[in-house]
Amino acid sequence: MRVALVGVGHWHTPFYLDPCLALPGVAVVGVSDPDPARAAAVAARAGCPSFADPVALCAQTRPDFAFVLGRHCDMAASARLLIAARIPFAIEKPGGISAAEVADLAARAAAAGCFVAVPFVFRDSALLATIRSTAPGEALQVASFKFIGGLVERYRAEGCDWMLSHATAGGGALLNLGIHFLDLLRALLPG
Repeated sequence: MRVALVGVGHWHTPFYLDPCLALPGVAVVGVSDPDPARAAAVAARAGCPSFADPVALCAQTRPDFAFVLGRHCDMAASARLLIAARIPFAIEKPGGISAAEVADLAARAAAAGCFVAVPFVFRDSALLATIRSTAPGEALQVASFKFIGGLVERYRAEGCDWMLSHATAGGGALLNLGIHFLDLLRALLPG
């Protein structure tokens, strides 16, 4: 499978790149990022070409699948490109900087019949298994979560200062981290 990574300046890039490099039958055929130095560094590690934008990446590599990361303000444009090209992809949440932008992507993907996934990691986690095994068969009545995602400085340390700007990141803690817990509740409370 030919895989592309879009927006590799994102701090989650290793979570996608490392498994792709380790899986037999998977070839990382290209990476892109608006920061050419970040793209080049990841491309050197993956042994593939780097691109400044996903348009050139897709046109020149023709991937079978893509992972969309990057700045939240860039995600919707990348997703629209992949949907139009009918390239299946997984996109980091939030997928855009507004609910309207993400709803538009969902409608476009559905109309095009394009596979799109959002990696909500708690769905396949020890946390979910523990919650389900603690009181099997009992109805969930109360849920309280406390999650400390780390200091703001971690974004600066990773070269992702854009995460601290409303214009490029779009939202706050609920949009970026809290959505995982809302999705976890959906898994615990089907229907």
